[in-house]
Amino acid sequence: MSFQAEAKKSNKITSFDLIEATKISFLDLEICQYRHEPTGAEHFHFTADTSENIFMASFHTPPFDNSGVFHILEHAIMCGSKNFPVSDLLFQMSRRSVSQFMNALTGSDWTGFAFATPLLQDFNNLLSVYLNSIFFPRLDPLDFAQEGHRLELQQVEDLHSDIHFQGVVLNEMIGAMSTPSSQLWELFKQHFLPNTPYQFNSGGEPNDIVNLSYEKFVATHQRFFTPSNVKFITFGNIPAAHHQNIFETQVLQHFDLSKKTCQPQNMHFSSAKQQLIKCKLDDNYFMLGWLLGETSNLNDQLEADLLFKALIENPFSPLNQLIQSNDLDPVYELCGIDRDGRELILSLAFRIKDSKAANELSDKFTKCITGVASHGLPKSFMEMAIKEIELERRKFDEYGVPYGVQLFLRSMPAMLKNQNPSGLLDIGGAITELNKKIGSPDYFKSLINRRLVNNNHHLSLTLVNDINQPSPSELLNETLDTLNRVLTIKQRQEIATQQKSLESRQTSAEDLTRLPMLRFEQIKSEAKSKDFRERVTQCSNTMINIVEMSSQGLVHQSAIMELSFLPRELQKHLKLYCFLLTDIGMEQAVENHIINQQSLGSIELNAKVICRQDSSNPQKGRLFLCVSGTSLQQDYHSLTQLLHYVLNLSKIDSREDIQSRLSEFLASIESNLAFGAHMLALSSACAPFSYREHLAAQWHGFEAISRLKGLTKDLENNAAELNQLFCDLMTIQSFIEEQSVQLIMQTGSESKLDVSELMAKVWKHSNLDSTISSYGDEHLNRVANNNSEINGEINGEINGEINGEIDGLIVRHSDEFYSNDEISTQRCWVANKHLNTCAMAIPTVSELHADAAALTLAAILIHGGYLNQAIRERGGAYGVGVTQESQFSCFRLFSHDDPNLERTLMHFNRSLSWLLVHENFTDQDLEFAKLKAVSQLTAQTSSFAFHIERHLDLLLNQTKNMTHVLIDNIASVSRQDVVNAVKRYLFNSTSNTVLLANQQSIHEAETLGFKIIEL
Repeated sequence: MSFQAEAKKSNKITSFDLIEATKISFLDLEICQYRHEPTGAEHFHFTADTSENIFMASFHTPPFDNSGVFHILEHAIMCGSKNFPVSDLLFQMSRRSVSQFMNALTGSDWTGFAFATPLLQDFNNLLSVYLNSIFFPRLDPLDFAQEGHRLELQQVEDLHSDIHFQGVVLNEMIGAMSTPSSQLWELFKQHFLPNTPYQFNSGGEPNDIVNLSYEKFVATHQRFFTPSNVKFITFGNIPAAHHQNIFETQVLQHFDLSKKTCQPQNMHFSSAKQQLIKCKLDDNYFMLGWLLGETSNLNDQLEADLLFKALIENPFSPLNQLIQSNDLDPVYELCGIDRDGRELILSLAFRIKDSKAANELSDKFTKCITGVASHGLPKSFMEMAIKEIELERRKFDEYGVPYGVQLFLRSMPAMLKNQNPSGLLDIGGAITELNKKIGSPDYFKSLINRRLVNNNHHLSLTLVNDINQPSPSELLNETLDTLNRVLTIKQRQEIATQQKSLESRQTSAEDLTRLPMLRFEQIKSEAKSKDFRERVTQCSNTMINIVEMSSQGLVHQSAIMELSFLPRELQKHLKLYCFLLTDIGMEQAVENHIINQQSLGSIELNAKVICRQDSSNPQKGRLFLCVSGTSLQQDYHSLTQLLHYVLNLSKIDSREDIQSRLSEFLASIESNLAFGAHMLALSSACAPFSYREHLAAQWHGFEAISRLKGLTKDLENNAAELNQLFCDLMTIQSFIEEQSVQLIMQTGSESKLDVSELMAKVWKHSNLDSTISSYGDEHLNRVANNNSEINGEINGEINGEINGEIDGLIVRHSDEFYSNDEISTQRCWVANKHLNTCAMAIPTVSELHADAAALTLAAILIHGGYLNQAIRERGGAYGVGVTQESQFSCFRLFSHDDPNLERTLMHFNRSLSWLLVHENFTDQDLEFAKLKAVSQLTAQTSSFAFHIERHLDLLLNQTKNMTHVLIDNIASVSRQDVVNAVKRYLFNSTSNTVLLANQQSIHEAETLGFKIIEL
């Protein structure tokens, strides 16, 4: 029976009609598109041989203003429903589930609600909650106030005290819109896509969010969140009919057909435009943009990518040469192809001196593009670009996002137009066709003329910084000042009444008995990984093990060497060394004809250092350099040669090469301040207690940013420091050249590649460890036994420790760690941000310790029972977290995008005694915590990362899976065990607190005793 016939047969028991069914071989997927005629609901089902089943409900929600109404609805919809009147359903269900992904998302013109779980019962539980919340939410005014925006009195009992804005989404967008690139992009869209939904910020502009009314908020849900506007999307091995029966019984039978939202065609310019606007920014900018085609059309997407990669990204292309020769300063995050809306946008952005420079630059770009349209580009440029495009399209490695969700997101433009998503995912035929097209010498010329030269929808936008113009944040403050002046006592009383009502609800116990849940005994306490097969061979007296598993036509390789003997004073440069190694190494490989420029496009290379902290002493550890590469399957030969060359033969010996890349490296780690600041703060807070986190702070944390900023700010006067850095990098390279190497390789399960002989041949003259591969357990156990004999020698030689007693607690510090005085002097780093980040760390135990399980559960209980309500719901912070990180022996608390400092730190301290003073958790709370812990501990990593970690486990003689051990220990933890662990490690304990604050919070931080350090 054909696949389509099977799909129709399985669907006869539902009211959904099969529209189309397709297979995508290289993804091992079958995709069916269904429609529910009575309501118009669409269902896209991705059949895959996996127990990880995923659900998403996506709605077409093109914004009609900057109020962020869909963003606020995304939050508020999960704040209670008809069947489940609980104020934070996502949070409460995360405690009752083993789901490793529960989220809601706001796109440029769609809003989605998704979850993933490996258990059928858990899937059904979550599905019932999601469906009821999405289609039957209660949308209480207090939910709107909490998640959207509200006014609050500084002192609720004093009606004359100052008022301030509060709200989760409001604070999130204040933080998101604080970066220059975010402000630039929104300004650009206003002028590039006028009279379309895409001129608006779907997340919301803070000044407009505060003007959104509750009535408009409710009406928007009623208009857009209906079955006629929904795309149900499912992935996994649960049959489509199972899902459809639930959709029908729980939702669809209650609705009739209603008006669908249409996706209006963008109004195109009749001719290219040039505009100049004045606004308050951090600099002057020049932006270029072209509208290129439909995001739902794969050929349009591929041609847009080809244009950007061959014409702009290729370092030898005329346009790239123009950028380099004119010493332009690109805003890299705004250079590329945007595919978030209905149509594709090619954009470029540069910092400029003044408007005159913008006019000159516009003329140069026009002349350059016209020249390429007349003369074309070498075919090799296009071949390289196409290989790079194919590599990117075959990769699904976004961290923290399940594979199925990544498929959904790539397919969204097609599904919003009711098209089968296979048209965007099945790239094989389209890539073949594109390769044929570039065989014609006139194709790329025609493409340039059609998409750029003769494209009327083109904008040249100059943005001039005008300090006399008010910034968005200043306008928001002016609004607040006005309200403080004009609000009457009656209005202030209404604010106080709502404030008290919200606080009362946030602190009141809710009836949670109606929420479905799993029992701990229903789950399997084992970490899950994808199936794989090992093919072990021997060549030249070397064992070679090739891991075979589904890899979407890609090959992965990794070379690993140990760096534990590297002197401690050099270890702080390893992140920079990794950055230089791949960047300079790949450049030299092309110059020396190891691989050609065309092959380079089909290979990605990266280097990182993995630190494995000693489980018995947090001030010790082992370091491993891991240089990894990914290529298209047909280019595995080039990948093998490149990996060998970069690690063994490339030379980081040019002062000019190093110096020229310092600013780029600084920009790469400084970008984490925008969206990962809490991780940097946590590394800094944990640094005194953890070898691994001390290194992290030195590699890419606040300390690294501050050090590099000081170095690059005045290169001429820092010649001696630059010279020392150069010498240190040379020493690291010399050290690495003497180390032995081990290799790992993963190919597709369908692969017929015979790579073992090639690997041995290429690496035969290197310091290749006899473990050229890595996975046969018997072989690796033998290696692990050999390594265990030198563990003591390594840890004794490279870790000179001193013992320090802090407040009665013994903490071991290596000679390179912070002094005791520095720990007692809490640090506040200051950056150009609108909101704050707070982080606190307490030294605890490793995963081998019997108390690790109890501390893991204590963190989950404190977060769910106290801190989430105190800091997020009542304090207005966008995010808050508590974790026991046994891998580096620290208990951590943090907040981010937080309007508060002192208040948050107060709650950090209160939360640690919360369990002890009131014992505010029940046996059921403990069971919820165990479910959450298992979910966190069994989260899947990418397949290749899993094999690298497994390799290191065995090299370090860690033959037991520590995750399994910790899960087994969690199962037996009692309430008293949790209380005892909190008393022993957290109550009245030594801690280190680090802040990242804005300029307005400096005085508050100083008052709290923090040392202020400008970033």
